[in-house]
Amino acid sequence: MILPVGIQAVAATKSGDNDAEAASLLLKVSAYRAHSIDDRLTVSMAEIQATIASNSRIRTDLESSPSIENSGLTLVSAPLTGDNYLVWSRAVRFALGAKKKLSFIDGRSVRSADNSEELDEWIRIDCMIITWILNSVSKEIVDAFIYATSARALWLELEARKSGHLKETCFKLHGTPEWYRDLTERKRKGAGRAEDLLLQLKPYLSRDLRTKESLAIGKLVGQLYFLDHNSFSINTASNNTVSVNVASYSVSHSETNDSASLWHMRLGHSSFDALTHIPSIKFKQVVNSSPCDVCHFAKQHRLAFPSSTFQATSSFELIHVDIWGPYKQPTPSGCSYFLTLVDHYSRLHFLTNFGDCVLTATYLVNRTPSKLLNWLTPYELLHSQPPSYAHLRVFGCLCFAANTKPHRAKFDKHSSKCVFLGYPPGQKGFKLFDLISQTYLVSRDVIFYENVFPFSDSPTSRSSCPLPIVLDPIDASIQYPASPSFPSPVGSPTPHTVDFSPPISDPITTSPVQPSLLHPNQAPRRSTRHISKPQWLTDFICHYTNHSHITDLMPSYECFVASLSTLQEPHSYKQAIGKPEWEDAMHQELLALDKNHTWEVTTLPPGKKAIGCRWVYKLKLRDDGTVERCKARLVAKGYNQVAGVDYVDCFSPVAKAVTVRLFLAIASAHSWHLHQLDVNNAFLHGYLDEEIFMLPPEGYDVPQGHVCKLKRSLYGLKQASRQWNQEFTSQLVAFGFTQSSHDHCLFVMGSEDTFVAMLIYVDDVLITSPSVSLLTDVKSYLDGLFTIKDLGVARYFLGLQIARSPTGTSVTQAKYINDIVRDTGLMHAKSVTTPFPQHIKLSATGGAVLSDPEPYRRLVGRLLYLGFTRPDISYGVQQLSQFLQHPCESHWHAALHVVRYLKGTSTTGLFFPCSSSFQLQAYCDADWASCVDSRKSISGFCVFFGTSLISWKSKKQATVSRSSAEAEYRSMGATVCELLYIFLPSTRFWYSSAFAHSFVCDNKAALHIMANPVFHERTKHLDIDCHIVRNQYKLGFVAPSFVRGKEQIADIFTKSLPASTFLFLLSKLALFSLDPSPPWGECWNTSCCSN
Repeated sequence: MILPVGIQAVAATKSGDNDAEAASLLLKVSAYRAHSIDDRLTVSMAEIQATIASNSRIRTDLESSPSIENSGLTLVSAPLTGDNYLVWSRAVRFALGAKKKLSFIDGRSVRSADNSEELDEWIRIDCMIITWILNSVSKEIVDAFIYATSARALWLELEARKSGHLKETCFKLHGTPEWYRDLTERKRKGAGRAEDLLLQLKPYLSRDLRTKESLAIGKLVGQLYFLDHNSFSINTASNNTVSVNVASYSVSHSETNDSASLWHMRLGHSSFDALTHIPSIKFKQVVNSSPCDVCHFAKQHRLAFPSSTFQATSSFELIHVDIWGPYKQPTPSGCSYFLTLVDHYSRLHFLTNFGDCVLTATYLVNRTPSKLLNWLTPYELLHSQPPSYAHLRVFGCLCFAANTKPHRAKFDKHSSKCVFLGYPPGQKGFKLFDLISQTYLVSRDVIFYENVFPFSDSPTSRSSCPLPIVLDPIDASIQYPASPSFPSPVGSPTPHTVDFSPPISDPITTSPVQPSLLHPNQAPRRSTRHISKPQWLTDFICHYTNHSHITDLMPSYECFVASLSTLQEPHSYKQAIGKPEWEDAMHQELLALDKNHTWEVTTLPPGKKAIGCRWVYKLKLRDDGTVERCKARLVAKGYNQVAGVDYVDCFSPVAKAVTVRLFLAIASAHSWHLHQLDVNNAFLHGYLDEEIFMLPPEGYDVPQGHVCKLKRSLYGLKQASRQWNQEFTSQLVAFGFTQSSHDHCLFVMGSEDTFVAMLIYVDDVLITSPSVSLLTDVKSYLDGLFTIKDLGVARYFLGLQIARSPTGTSVTQAKYINDIVRDTGLMHAKSVTTPFPQHIKLSATGGAVLSDPEPYRRLVGRLLYLGFTRPDISYGVQQLSQFLQHPCESHWHAALHVVRYLKGTSTTGLFFPCSSSFQLQAYCDADWASCVDSRKSISGFCVFFGTSLISWKSKKQATVSRSSAEAEYRSMGATVCELLYIFLPSTRFWYSSAFAHSFVCDNKAALHIMANPVFHERTKHLDIDCHIVRNQYKLGFVAPSFVRGKEQIADIFTKSLPASTFLFLLSKLALFSLDPSPPWGECWNTSCCSN
């Protein structure tokens, strides 16, 4: 490009200058070319020189442009952490010097406000340098410097905070200058007495040797600690001295010279005016310096109305009555209301249906001076003597009750950890709640800790309890600002673990207190953002990790299930005595025994020995879960009976589990009425053939040296159940019932519309019929012979929760499962998908043997009973049952795995639909040589009555099988026997089938053995009982069929399966679940769930 001479000279003179100057020249040249040739000389040399001078000035001030620099640049490789400032700062200065930016941090480059272009350029470079420096600071401390206004300000702040060169350090090392001493003296003259007070308190502060925290005694109210005026006093008369009384807490402290605040809590937050009128307790002058939150929350009321002119002149002349309730949480006895009776003359309070809190409050009110009684107590007016206060303690505090059992072992605990609940009437002791055994007790040998409250929700709820004051260490050599600012509270001291020790003579050096100890704990702010399930989860079935809640699905059973989980029963006569409901139950039991002439009082003949007896208590519930009655049962100690002397035969039949399920399935399929009966004092109706003497029961008065000679059977006797069964059976047969020969507890009568069936399990009776009038006739007949209780529609039978709907009947054991989960301590454990771990083979040598096998045996026994309605755990329970003699740790872990599975499926059970066929269908399978100890095979089968699962089993075979075909053939034999057993009792229900029953197996070799009568090498050693399969096949009783192994339902009873296979087969069992999304998929019977 050809430029005019002047422009060429300027370009040559400025060659090598920076980009900003070249850009300005290019702009002028472009403008020059844009004009016509005649106007080219209008771009004067003066204008071009002015532009170059302006750019030169910018270059001089800013040194160089960072346009080619990156804002994410890191100046040094090692970031600033706080301890390496000197090395870091020197490296940063070198880096900025290399980039010609050092003037921005050393103050040579100053922000200009004249030229707007220059100002924008300066701000851009300054921001770039700030970014470089922050990128070179550690992430842990960078947030403290993010708000710097300029690079110079940032550099000075880093130097001041991280260089370690502080004024206080210099003064300590080199001494203070003269001017600082004068300034300090002037400031201290006006500091006031507050700082002097804190300085003089320092020698009296104790120190926790473990946490190094400074401790004192104070009371937390809101966000402040109030010093107790009774704990220290300030002498203002001489020299502003401070006298502090700090004593270590002791259990055996004085009971009459405690602080006013402690007596305030002991007397249930009584007023301080009332405390001053109790002469038997002494404390220093009451100074109510801080509000008591509990008093305001619990006692604030409306303003008083004009006083009444009527005054009673004697006790019980006028009674005030008030009822309170209902409370959201009932008492252990089920009470939700309490009735208050106040005597107008003595102001004495009487209560009925009270809980422990209300009883204790009444106890304290009756012993608190009242202004209406001229500062006398209601107790004093009624008994004419002042009450004692030496035994009062703070309600709800921690205490330890001495273990006074007569046969206590050497290493047994000498005390129990309890919570103080009040003062029981008529007993010299304290009512306590044992935190370990969850039981109530009364004891006089108690040690209290009245500043510890186990049931308190949070430290802030104990606003009226003494809490430690934590003060900053005071150093006279450093001047503190007049208005210090404290950090935000992020923690709280632990009020129950600190040790208040008396001040020692040696000076205590306190370390700086952490900010978390300055204020009590504050609850974190909860987010109000709505949390919803991610959209991608809608494509999957997300199983529950906790057990299901029946309250979410069946509102009618909510109270019932809640009552089952919360109600408590006495375990001994001592626990029941003093409670009216249980005393009445024992009285009714004794009346029934006398009415039936169960015994006669006589002397013990020579050579005879009387057996003992004890009381057993049980709560009987209604369908809605409310308490129907408290039942007390007198039980003889039959374990002291001698065979051949006190009894001969003791066997008594009970209904088999498969019969109960068949009974419910047929009643549901026909939509018959299903009712439940309970025979009162059933065992008392049986007559004894032997001569038995029994010690008199507790609470039954007899002459000294006399015993009870039993004439009728009593609960607990070896032969009691047998005698009752014989008596009941004879009366049913006399009425017209026919006893089944296959299950002796099944009775039937009539046919079609006049049909009645009855199932007996000791004294619990299930009865079904299509006619309600027939049920009423049978009940009337039984009530005339025995006293029975008509429980109406069956709801709870033998621990089974029965629920009927228009679609069918469900049977679950949710309450029983929840008890198992709670007793094993797995309420908060994560549930699993399968009941037994896959690829785990239990053996007799599965690790270390358990030192105490009883918990394992008890758990397996409970799981066996749970198998009444849970076929999915049959294989796991069968495996666990093999090692009851010497269980190992691996067996215990496998048992807990089953419980974790039950936790997630607690509401799963059986379902018997109303619309069902009456055809029996069986599935059988075997796992060949699966036992690692004996190499025996596992047999498994299940039997359906229509679509209702009524029978199943998982069992190890008695002998070793030589092949899988043989193992399958033995399993087929056991299944055919079960089909025969189910079919024969079902004929009592007027059921018959003209078709062979379906029989499904997944082993073709076993099916060929059943169909082929040839006696060949493979089957010559089989026992004759196995060939029952071939005989029933010839008779047409069973019709075998083949199914693939993946579709064999009985496979779930023979081995542990993968989760996918297990859930697939579980869905084929047609189980019922209250869970809206059970493990095997959607609940297929929603109509029953919603009922």
